[in-house]
Amino acid sequence: MSRHAFAAYGLHVSPRYRPNERLSLDDIGGTKASLLSLVHGLLQDLKNEPLREEKSEDYLYIDEVDPLGARIHFNAEYGKFGLEGGIRHTRSHQTTHTYGTDESATVPIRNMILCPSRSKTAVFLTERYGNRGVGSIFLRQLQAAFRAKFSDLILHSESFIDNEQWRIFRERAKLTSVKVVRYKISHDPADGIDPEVIGKIVYEAKPRWGIEGLGNKIKNGLLGGELKAHQLLGLSDVQDTDETRLTLSDGDQERQVVLGREDLPALVYAVDHDGKERAKDSVVYNEMHSIIPVLTKQLGLELPGDWDSTEWQKAQLTVKMGAVRER
Repeated sequence: MSRHAFAAYGLHVSPRYRPNERLSLDDIGGTKASLLSLVHGLLQDLKNEPLREEKSEDYLYIDEVDPLGARIHFNAEYGKFGLEGGIRHTRSHQTTHTYGTDESATVPIRNMILCPSRSKTAVFLTERYGNRGVGSIFLRQLQAAFRAKFSDLILHSESFIDNEQWRIFRERAKLTSVKVVRYKISHDPADGIDPEVIGKIVYEAKPRWGIEGLGNKIKNGLLGGELKAHQLLGLSDVQDTDETRLTLSDGDQERQVVLGREDLPALVYAVDHDGKERAKDSVVYNEMHSIIPVLTKQLGLELPGDWDSTEWQKAQLTVKMGAVRER
């Protein structure tokens, strides 16, 4: 699987009781502050006072914040705390460091927010390195800070689905698993119109050991609707509650598709880096910038020529939005 990649999220704002109405991100709540300036204010707050979440035992530190034009680059360090232990060298087998409950082994993560003027959608790109990333904790904190500042507005976030990227992934991916999940529904009259799921049976087909996938004919037949998973698994009956799940893998990432659902799981963008050492900031940000034209076109955003070069004004740099911290 891909060890070094980045994910894309879309952000938009709506009135609290009108979730389908998207507002301009240039002037949030009549404050004349853009969403991008508010995000910058939050990043500065987190840089001045890192976030320590006691309940989840998460630690977030913002290192560098670089605003230019319609984007912000920022480096974050994320880690868990709350345990005592040691770090052991896997070749010499010697313990090289020990740590206590208030210490965290952090991993630097590169990120970018893009929000062109007059747009109703912003893009958040966040690096994933190994199993580490800051997407969830940063979006959680951003939405909490936004909610605390604007009680009548909602900041929404959703994984971005790149249709062209999905087409390429589907063509090159191997089908590694076909499942039919059959749910057992309660028939107790006490459950009324919302019967409870009380169990499930999973039927699964996988390729034989040593074979990479079940074959393109089966994969394309299932995805196109010409072949039913029940036929493949020898199930004679089809029940209304049955769910068909396909697992696809292209060697870099693995995703599960539930047939019949319109939503697709988000894909990550692999960082094209040949070196054994981790890619430098410039390499990661160049990779992020390379997909911006594709994302903005699909989202219908106008990208100005100076989106990555214009110096910010003092009014943009002094907008404040504080993090929501446990006290």
